[in-house]
Amino acid sequence: MKKHKKLIIVLIIVAVVAVLFVIFGVPYIQRHFIETEVNEQEAAAMDKLDLGTDRILTVYFTRNGNCDFENDVDAVSSASLMRDGDKLIGNCELAAEMVQNAVGGDVYAITTVKKYPSSYSGTVAEASDEIKNDELPELSGQLPDLSKYDRVIMIYPVWWGTIPKAVESFVKSCDISGKTLNVIASHGGSGKAKSVGDLEDASGASVSGEVCELYDKDAATASKDVQKWLESLE
Repeated sequence: MKKHKKLIIVLIIVAVVAVLFVIFGVPYIQRHFIETEVNEQEAAAMDKLDLGTDRILTVYFTRNGNCDFENDVDAVSSASLMRDGDKLIGNCELAAEMVQNAVGGDVYAITTVKKYPSSYSGTVAEASDEIKNDELPELSGQLPDLSKYDRVIMIYPVWWGTIPKAVESFVKSCDISGKTLNVIASHGGSGKAKSVGDLEDASGASVSGEVCELYDKDAATASKDVQKWLESLE
């Protein structure tokens, strides 16, 4: 009788572990280890939209261009990257292409002097350290002249519930106060979290309108959502 009870308990434990794996394990594997293939041109295709006389600058930050990726790119996480043939594309990079294709304007990529780890887990750990130490990474390249623009569309991944420190570095280096500020936040399930409030605190600017929240797994097919969001902007 005792053996039967032990067997039942073991089976229950196995069943619970299996259910937890399906709920949490499979999405984790899909986010971090399954590569996303995309046709960049088709994915970024948008209907033209007129936002009036606004001079628009789309600013984005993504792992692509800020990591020293190894030759073994097949193991690169789909949580923030996809690939068109041999070309790697960041989620936020693709979203910036969508925005430019729809409303025009200029695009600026935030890049850092230091490079983040190739592995997704390594980047996550590095981001955590930056937040804990309040470390603002040094930016590379020439910063844009914000006086030329009326509207800034900021696109970033949500890291640990907030904006990446590189984005904070940017808004503290460029005065976007007085600009119409719109936000697209890419995330893995957290939504925008507290990133908008932190962006406003760091920049001294107020985010206008609703935030476009893009689940990272859906980034490659998000053009309709981005189009609808752009149409809602004032």
